[in-house]
Amino acid sequence: MLFCQVNPIPVKAALSKMGYIENKLRLPLTSMEEENLEMLVEEMENVNLTRGG
Repeated sequence: MLFCQVNPIPVKAALSKMGYIENKLRLPLTSMEEENLEMLVEEMENVNLTRGG
């Protein structure tokens, strides 16, 4: 799921969901697509990557 969109968008989204960083992006990057974000969070839960690691 880390490669479903242009890096570093998924990586920053994952780190943000874990509570390590704020998910702030500068142009030309945009927020992760909602559908992809849901799949990323689901996969993180499947491998026990939750808030705080």
